[in-house]
Amino acid sequence: MLIRMKAGYIYGYHSVIAIVPEMKIAFNLLCTNCGDLYWPLVYPTLSRTLLPAFKEVLRAAEQQKVLVPPDVSPYIGVFRVDGLGPLKNLEARMKNGHIHLYANGAEDIFLLNYTEPLIFQILSPSSLSCKVIFTLGVEHDLVVYDSPSPVDGLSDKFTMYSAHPSGRTYFYRVRD
Repeated sequence: MLIRMKAGYIYGYHSVIAIVPEMKIAFNLLCTNCGDLYWPLVYPTLSRTLLPAFKEVLRAAEQQKVLVPPDVSPYIGVFRVDGLGPLKNLEARMKNGHIHLYANGAEDIFLLNYTEPLIFQILSPSSLSCKVIFTLGVEHDLVVYDSPSPVDGLSDKFTMYSAHPSGRTYFYRVRD
């Protein structure tokens, strides 16, 4: 397994970003005025301690089943959002028996794992690169849908907790 690392120094701070694409994990390590100790400590710690531990956790995670609710219809549809830059909407649709979220209707960016009524956990599809997963930073966060409407059985809104640095972000169903 290859660890890709990049280091930098600015105004008393040392930083190393370490990425392990095969495991889809990344670290950003930061310390102050520790240049001489940094490299002798960082690489051995990553390769001998952290990566073996993560490898076992990831092996177990790969075996985890992705669940869908008994009735997916309340959760499928287009949900708009305001204030998230280039993201205008997320479209929830079925793909290979699972619920996927598509950014602006085109890019498959999230897979939803059903955990309990109205609550899903965000997973990243295997098609995404390590860089994209690291940049999005929402793996295993929650998506909480509102209760379905008694009129048509559809949920009108869901909440994501890490889509924006300010906290909760609300996505509202687009009705035709």
